[in-house]
Amino acid sequence: MFSLFSRRTGLLPVTLCCLVSSAVLAEDTVTFTYNPPDGLTYEVKLEAVQKKEAQASGKSQILTEEMKLRKAVTIKKNEAGWSEFHDVSDLSLFRNGRKVGNPLISATLKRSLEYRINQDGKIQDVVGFEGVLDELKDKIPEQVLEKIARAVSAERLKAKEMTEWNGRFGGLAGKTVEIGSEETKVSPFQLPTGDTVEFETVTRYLGWEKCGDKDCFRIEQEYSGDLEAAAETILEKAHKMTQGLRENSDTDMPEDVEAMIEGKTEILLDPATLLPYREVQNRFIRMVANIPGQGIVPVEQTARKTLQYSY
Repeated sequence: MFSLFSRRTGLLPVTLCCLVSSAVLAEDTVTFTYNPPDGLTYEVKLEAVQKKEAQASGKSQILTEEMKLRKAVTIKKNEAGWSEFHDVSDLSLFRNGRKVGNPLISATLKRSLEYRINQDGKIQDVVGFEGVLDELKDKIPEQVLEKIARAVSAERLKAKEMTEWNGRFGGLAGKTVEIGSEETKVSPFQLPTGDTVEFETVTRYLGWEKCGDKDCFRIEQEYSGDLEAAAETILEKAHKMTQGLRENSDTDMPEDVEAMIEGKTEILLDPATLLPYREVQNRFIRMVANIPGQGIVPVEQTARKTLQYSY
């Protein structure tokens, strides 16, 4: 009798210990799941500011570009997973404070797109970029369109959009992490020219915050990379593209190119659905080239993008 009682009471502390350990584990970790409600429609407001500053011949030239975009997103559940329908309703562009038009940006951004996402929360396709080049034929000189055709092809635009979506949301789907942890990885990144560079990315899973009446989770990501090889390629392509337009077509290529990029992204989202509530993206690029006839020409570019989501 005593022996049986001892065994039963001995199990009690072990059971309690396991329950407590599970509770602590649950509180110390967070799991991300792509599971938005069927039929949901929400609004996205995007504001972006980009500032470029170049020092040439002892003078400083500054260009500030701004973009404001508004779109509606509707989510539909289907047998394969989900479809997100993105419809841009307003797009405004400014250069040094003046409102301007840009047919290239309008054709690539002011579109209705469908993002097709599978049951695991991984994007499979983006539909809606077809016909971009045809739309630009009457708006951009033919010789310019020929040079940018590869960068604005439907395949290239789709690949860029899918890479960006996976970087923000798809990579989180199905993942469980410890709150307060961080991870570092080196990832390839494709530039608009088709060149690939590697970035070192540090992701920090910071913790819970209130966003309105929701409990959101804050994630912070920092990245940096050496763009020297890519910068040389970009300048070489630019040099070839402008041959015949320069006063001296035999002008030497820029030398001693140095370039770097660094950035930081912060996002507040609901881990149970992967619906975002606020994003802030900051990026800094610096390029220095020794250009024959002009000497050392440093160019700096800072960019800030803010996305606000209303449900």
